[in-house]
Amino acid sequence: MEKLLPQNIEAECGVLGSIIIDPEAITQVSDFLQPEDFYRDAHRTIYEVILHLYQGGEPADFITICDELERRNQLDDVGGASYITSLINQVPTSGNVEYYGHIVERTSTLRRLIHAAGQIAATAYEEGDADVALDKAEQLIFTISQRHARSDFSSMEEILADYMTKLEQLNERRGTIVGVPTGFTDLDRMTGGLQRSDLIILAARPGVGKCLTAHTLIDDPATGERLTIETCVRRQLPRISGLSEQGTVRATRISDWIDSGVQPCYRVRTLTGREVEVTGHHPFLTEYGWTPLYNLRIGMRIAIPRQVSTFGRDQSWPLEKVRWLATSLAFQNPVREAPFPAAVWQWSRGHLAQFLRALMARYGEITVAAHRPERVELTTATRQLAADVHHAFVRFGIISTLASTAEGHWQVQITTPEEIQRYQQEIVWSEEDLWQQKLGKAGSSAFLLNSVTGVLERAEVSPDGRHERSATTSFGEQQTDIYWDELAEIAFIGEHQVYDLTVPDGHNFVAQDIFVHNTSFALSLAHNSAVKYKNSVAVFSLEMSKEQLAQRLLSMDAGIDQQRLRTGWIEEDEWDRIVLAGDKLSEASIWIDDTAGISTMEMRSKARRLQSEQGVDLIIVDYLQLMQANASGRSENRVQEVSEISRSLKGLARELNVPVMALSQLSRSVESRQSKVPQLSDLRESGSIEQDSDIVMFIYRDDVYNQDSERKNIADVIIAKHRNGPVGEISLYFQASQTRFRDLDATPVEE
Repeated sequence: MEKLLPQNIEAECGVLGSIIIDPEAITQVSDFLQPEDFYRDAHRTIYEVILHLYQGGEPADFITICDELERRNQLDDVGGASYITSLINQVPTSGNVEYYGHIVERTSTLRRLIHAAGQIAATAYEEGDADVALDKAEQLIFTISQRHARSDFSSMEEILADYMTKLEQLNERRGTIVGVPTGFTDLDRMTGGLQRSDLIILAARPGVGKCLTAHTLIDDPATGERLTIETCVRRQLPRISGLSEQGTVRATRISDWIDSGVQPCYRVRTLTGREVEVTGHHPFLTEYGWTPLYNLRIGMRIAIPRQVSTFGRDQSWPLEKVRWLATSLAFQNPVREAPFPAAVWQWSRGHLAQFLRALMARYGEITVAAHRPERVELTTATRQLAADVHHAFVRFGIISTLASTAEGHWQVQITTPEEIQRYQQEIVWSEEDLWQQKLGKAGSSAFLLNSVTGVLERAEVSPDGRHERSATTSFGEQQTDIYWDELAEIAFIGEHQVYDLTVPDGHNFVAQDIFVHNTSFALSLAHNSAVKYKNSVAVFSLEMSKEQLAQRLLSMDAGIDQQRLRTGWIEEDEWDRIVLAGDKLSEASIWIDDTAGISTMEMRSKARRLQSEQGVDLIIVDYLQLMQANASGRSENRVQEVSEISRSLKGLARELNVPVMALSQLSRSVESRQSKVPQLSDLRESGSIEQDSDIVMFIYRDDVYNQDSERKNIADVIIAKHRNGPVGEISLYFQASQTRFRDLDATPVEE
């Protein structure tokens, strides 16, 4: 026997009878009970009439209800006036109307679930794509739980009634923010806050122009190969070495590869001879955090990696051939440019060590003083060969210096006891090497690696050339991954083709053996909205981890350089600020999801669930181009896929009735123009982003492109499109050390 659908006719009669007895009782159920919640058609019709009378300001009593039903020619359909009378007789009081109403709502929900289950079953049979079927199923269930997210047509009468109510509220609150506040005074004045159901696009050039010249060398951590950054961009190299939050060098993924056109560049050289060519505003890691080049001075110290353990796996060369190649390079060196052959960088750690050992034995030397090695060095007429040796030492964690001599040669030197010991451990200078160089003279001293103990020992050289070991020499402590090197030169080198890489984890990478940075207006906005105005903010971070976002928010609230938070360089008097900031942020309603490459369906699913469980006032997506239109991966037609993503985000804003702010990249066409101020045509990959959005904002910093700009640390937020309001421009103060934006008239925390 077939089961009847869930229903409760007595409760339906109780609701209607209670309202007829006491027309004011409608206020207790009208906010959650809809006509379609009634199972019996007659009851649905009567409740529609009651709502109509209520909205018209008329009491819904026996006489007015019968009159309205008669006017509509529906009185007989519901059972006549006698049936209306019977409803009154079924309830003694209107006091239980809300209780009856929830019973009606509950049975209606059960019927909707049964109906949805049938639709889901049909979809499962008909839809071949499981992900699509899941999304449709979830949409059906979510629609039931979110009654306000209805897709039915609404009459103009209903729309205007709702709007007039809203207009009265706006009039009462005139001069105040009616949307979700951003915390930026001028921006809130222009937009009225971020409006519900709006899609807001916030766009800027990736890395904001923090770029490197095309021939900058990058090491592939997978193969050991040395590539120019131009080649990395063209190949879309998947991983690169960078500095972790714990201060260690490790391989991390690249999320974007950027051609940034031709820009003015500078050569930066350190005291140890490491060099990199960058644009003028490029940040370097100092003891006080990431600092733009234009704020650096000769003598300041920047971070360089002590060691980048990038080795290949190639061991196909016989060791005899490896040593022969090193000797060959040494002989040919004075007469021609002789960089390391490309194959060398792809050798294993052992093969590269053997190569360096043979090269140094043939062409290097050890200077000994006071019974200990004072210096290990290699001198050559070829700068490239010296630079390659210099870099090779970095792979083994050996700090050396590269400099030119008075005679015009190039010299690589290892001068401290700690680095000499590491050289002995990693490369090995053997007795045979010393003998070949004939460094030993009767009674002089040399230092040899004890193959048993692994330590460096002093050896006396007897007249017949035999070595006699003596006391062990002790050297320094364990080394870290960061070495603080002094700036020795900053020189303008003209305009060059430049490129950049986006690295989500840590926002930095190693280029030519120096740490370089890549990058937050949206995060400042999220912080203001959640902390100052107590809104609930959901952040989908496709680029940074949730831990990194939390660290940035803590830096903003505590007013402490985020690099110092990352490395733990905290002063005693700063701990109270950090604890207070942590307590405040813990109470803020900020929800972060850091799923990389999230699809639109998965994002909608998570946003619906969060809306249902916690409530959401604002959704931020960082950033649009890292999303996928479907869970199976990126489409071959990326422009079409981005169009689908932007439409989906607009749909999400309307479905949840919240503003959605999506960060977007600008195309490199900005860099090719004389004016670098972005415009709508610069939106990357798809014009549909502009079409689907309600607001498009750009961030422009003049000091990024003009080193002599008078607008240092000033960011212009350009509202280029505003569907329901004015366009224009506002200016904010950008505090680099905390990656924070503030109102321009606000006093910034000292950096």
